[in-house]
This record gives sequence, structure tokens and C-alpha cells, in this order.
Amino acid sequence: MSGQRPVISRRHIRKREVSHYMDYVGKSCRVPCKVVIPTFDRPDVVCATTLSLLKRQGVDLSTVALFVSPDRPPQSKQPEWERYLLALRKHDMMEVQLLSGGSGLTGNMIAAMTWVKEGYFLTMSDRVSEIFHRAQHGANAPKLVPAPIGTLPALIAHGYDMMKKGGFVAWSVNPAKNVMMLRDNVLSCRLGLLDGNLTGCLLPANWQSLQVRADHGLIYDVEWTVRLWASNRKFFRYAEICVQHPYRSHGGQRALYPNGLRRRVAENGALRRLAVAFPKLIEIISKPRCTLKTMLYRFKHSSEPPIKMLRGPQVGRRRKHVATRAMTPAERKRKQREMGTGQRMHRRTSKTRTKIKR
Repeated sequence: MSGQRPVISRRHIRKREVSHYMDYVGKSCRVPCKVVIPTFDRPDVVCATTLSLLKRQGVDLSTVALFVSPDRPPQSKQPEWERYLLALRKHDMMEVQLLSGGSGLTGNMIAAMTWVKEGYFLTMSDRVSEIFHRAQHGANAPKLVPAPIGTLPALIAHGYDMMKKGGFVAWSVNPAKNVMMLRDNVLSCRLGLLDGNLTGCLLPANWQSLQVRADHGLIYDVEWTVRLWASNRKFFRYAEICVQHPYRSHGGQRALYPNGLRRRVAENGALRRLAVAFPKLIEIISKPRCTLKTMLYRFKHSSEPPIKMLRGPQVGRRRKHVATRAMTPAERKRKQREMGTGQRMHRRTSKTRTKIKR
């Protein structure tokens, strides 16, 4: 990497305009950050997906730690530790740290935060295969495209600068996978889900008092989000970024709750208890036609204004729908072609009248 990364100051955050994370790509943006991945019954999957993605994006695998639950999945004769060790050796990823976790997702995260001790860490789930961002190509409909190499280190550095200067405690990607629900160049600061598939966090000093209940592992991300917000620890989300992650696939929580109806009952019970404890932040909803993969809750949104990300130098005439950079000559020509004949004639007539008046 070469060059210095952009500067994000408190003044920029007060103005709600900061540098874009893509301006960090290719720059010297290494920051001290540990990566924790809680995992269960997915030894080969985590190597083929999340760890491969980290390696491809340029993240040092020696900073990554897999936290393996001591529970043994049904129909498995080998201990989990041995299965993961063989998988790491098979995929040539022995620099990854293999550590003992706790029972369930909550136990695994407690073990992970105890290991982190303090400072900056990244949490990822054990089946993230790609990072996507929203791309708009001219008049065509927007679509999700894979983020370029170097995007993840850039996100880690950009998120760190935002947290240090803005007083935030965490950041996350957008949990939505629908491209129409993603927004370009926006950091959402409203109460919304911290997606455990990719979240950065500055570990709070008294994180033990914020921990999720041991029997609430099924709604871990929801409860962690609510507990942080309730303690006035704010966060933001990259509204144009999401990750590819198959929901409720083999292994993980599904190994403990193979029956979808029983899992729904356990989820609903945990959500009700959370809504009773934090009635101003979360409420239970009813969706009779939804699938068993949908959690029946809704956050009570705050009125926090978003932050706009701006690309590159902010000079020159800008295209109306591109508020983040100056128009290129090619874009100006294309804009002229897109304009109707009447608009062009109106502009010419206006210019002629101005010359005559002068």
C-alpha cells in the first residue's frame, strides 16, 4: 500500500460529511484490529468462505481467531477442536488461531471478548463468502457487485477513524440484501441491527454488564444491538454494503435447533423478554405469511440524521445525481445527449439573451 489515508475529523462528522471508504483503498490504512469468528459444526465451510474472503481481501490471518464451541454436534464422533485443526491444515491456514470458546453463541462471544481484552476487534460469522456494494451504471437499474480487493481493510480503517472521532462504539454493514434497500454514499446512524456477519467494535470497558443472556443466543445480534443503544453507545452502518451469507444453513445454530418450528418458539420467547426489558427500543410484530426464517420484531427508529460520504476532491461542476465528485468530460457529453431537444434549445436561447443584455 502507498500514500496516506484521508483525514476524518470531528468537524467533518459535525457537518455530516466525511471521506468515502473507497478513498482508503490502496492507502496505508493498517490499524491494530483483531478478527474473531465464533463457529460451530462448520470446519471446512469457514475455511472455504470467511477465512478465504479475509485472505483474498488482504487481511493478515495471524490476527484471526476461531472460537470453537465445546459442544459436540449430533452425529459427530470427532471432537470439534480436532475437526477444525484438520480443516485448517487441509486449507493451508495454520496461521489462524484456534481457541476454545463457550457453549452456544453467547458463550463463544464471551470467550472472544475476554480474549480481545480491550481495543478494536472485528466480528464475522463463519459463512461469509463475499462483500457486495451497490453500483449504479448510468440509467440502468442498480445492482449488487463484488467489492474490489482491499475494500475490507479500507472498511476496517475507515470505521476505526469514524469511531475515534465521532464517539461511536461500533459499525456494521447493511443487513438487507435487497439492492433497492441499499443507499449510495450514506452512513446510517439510526437504531438498526448490527449485522454479526460483519461488525467492527471498540470493546466497551464494562462489556460484561452489556452481555446477551446465555439462553438468548438465537437473537444475539438483536440483543447486543439493543443493549449497546440503551447504554447510549451509538453506532453507524454502511448503507450501501452487505455480505453474502446463507441464512440458517447446515451447522451453527441449526445444529442445535434442527426443527424450524421449535426454533421459532424459542426465538419468539427471547424477543418477548427483550421487548419487555427495553420497550422504548424494540417491539414484537405479527407477520402471518412470513417464513420461519423471519424474526418477528421491529426496532423503534430514532431520528439520528445520516452522514454522507464524499469521494475525492470536491471541486468543479457536479452532476445532479452524483453529489460526491466533479463530472468528467465523458459524463458531461453523456448528460448533453440525455437532455431533450427542448432543454438544449432553452439553454441556448437563455445564453443568447444574456449576451444581448450585456
